[in-house]
Parts: sequence; C-alpha cells; structure tokens
Amino acid sequence: MAETRAEVFIFVGSASGTFDADNGQKMSFANMYVISPMGEAREGYNPSGFKSDKLKCSDPSAYAGLVPGQEIELFFDSRSRVAVCKPTGKLFQFPKG
Repeated sequence: MAETRAEVFIFVGSASGTFDADNGQKMSFANMYVISPMGEAREGYNPSGFKSDKLKCSDPSAYAGLVPGQEIELFFDSRSRVAVCKPTGKLFQFPKG
C-alpha cells in the first residue's frame, strides 16, 4: 500500500531482474532511474542543472508503461520503495545546446 508522500521526478529508465544474495538465494530487484532539479540556492550552496537518482521499487509494475522523459509523481511504501508512479501528463525535453 502506498503512503501519501509524493514527489515529482522525470523518468529516464528502469532495470529489474535477479541476483545471488550472500546466502546463495536468488533475490529479485526493481529499480527506476530519475532526474530532478538540483534544488534551491542558499548560503554556501549554488546548484545548477539536474541531479540523478536510482530508486528502489516495490516491483516492476510500479513503473510499467512509463516512457523516458515523462514527468511523474511518485508514491512510496513504508519501506521507502516506489510503490506507484502517476504521470503528470508533461513530457520533459532537454534544451538543445
């Protein structure tokens, strides 16, 4: 179940699969990759551009159907994993330069 905390990001990709844990068990994973603005300037901190994040997801259905560049609102579960992604309807385009 998703908590009410939501944040807005730009979706850029995802990865899911399995890996061998230290105890020899196969473990599944689901990650999504997002970017967001660097934040607000304050004394001693002058950000510019975007930051990227790798976010753990509850499972691959959290990002199913998303297209790179979509602005999304993320909702997190009690373990701080992305549980639900809701597109805002906006598509991000990098400025040409």
